[in-house]
Amino acid sequence: MKTRCLELEMSNEEYQRKYEQLDEDRADIIAYLKKMLQQKEDEITELKERLEGLQKTLEQDKQMYEEKIANLQYEFKVMHEQLTSEIKLLTGKLNSLEEFRLQRDDLMKKFKEQENKIEEQEEKHKQTIYDIERKFIIGKDKLKNEMEAKLLQLSLDFQDATHLRIAATTRRTIRENIAINNELVRMVEDSKRLTEENEKMKARDRTLKLEVNIREDERDIALEKSMVQHKLIKRLSAEYEVMAKHIGELQYAARRYKDLQQELKDNAAFLDRAVKQIRMLEECLQAANYENSELNSKLLNAEKDTYLLQRVLREAVRSIKEALQVQTKPSEESFALSRRENLLFNLLQLLNTADYPQFEERELR
Repeated sequence: MKTRCLELEMSNEEYQRKYEQLDEDRADIIAYLKKMLQQKEDEITELKERLEGLQKTLEQDKQMYEEKIANLQYEFKVMHEQLTSEIKLLTGKLNSLEEFRLQRDDLMKKFKEQENKIEEQEEKHKQTIYDIERKFIIGKDKLKNEMEAKLLQLSLDFQDATHLRIAATTRRTIRENIAINNELVRMVEDSKRLTEENEKMKARDRTLKLEVNIREDERDIALEKSMVQHKLIKRLSAEYEVMAKHIGELQYAARRYKDLQQELKDNAAFLDRAVKQIRMLEECLQAANYENSELNSKLLNAEKDTYLLQRVLREAVRSIKEALQVQTKPSEESFALSRRENLLFNLLQLLNTADYPQFEERELR
């Protein structure tokens, strides 16, 4: 009996050590499980916050890009219509400008030819007037010299033959006088004719001067018109440069629109990846929740096993104490033996009820 008590005491001490070790292990397991549970809860909270922030950011970016695309499409449409109408108008102006340029070149060519002709006519007219005046002066001087020479010769002849041949000289003088008169009449007619030709040349000169003035007025009008056309060409060139600038801006807007479309596609792809990542995070969250449930279930089972082990140990301690009390009391040996056997049997049943192998197997798992 003492041996059995010693065995029970040793077994009790061993169970006490196991209980203490189990209690320490249980505390470590509970602390570890609580730590893991807190980490999982923190991860779940962080993932939820990241998911909400990502969804909100994606929604804002999507709305912002949709608004940008709508605005760009509207601006592109308006600018395209405006530039199309301006291009048509500018094309018409350029066509009319090209026709005007051809007409101007033709007019300037004709004007240049007319100026050359007028200059040639002026030169010819000046040369003709100069020749006529020179011939008139030479003829006048020649006629004067001839008249003076004939008068001198007549005077000399008259003086030489005055005394000898007065009658013949008189007749000859009369004939010569008649001839001289005829010559003078002819010279007067020539002078009159030259004067008339001079007047005609002067009239022609006035006509040519008037024509030159008219041509100069036409030239001034043509130059003024050319200046107006030059200003028009300059203004159209400026408008063309502005139009070219608008076309460049439109081309830049078109390239920007394509870039935004590509960016939208990239954002859509990023959104798809984010949605997939969110799904993966949701799956991870579900797995974490499942793992959390498993850990809670294990923790609950461990607490149940601990409670059962504590109850068994308390019953065992109580039975051992009763057995010791029975051993110390002086009483009948048979009654005491029967009492100890009952207590040991109850203790054995309690220990069998604890089902330590099953508990140890669950602990190892």
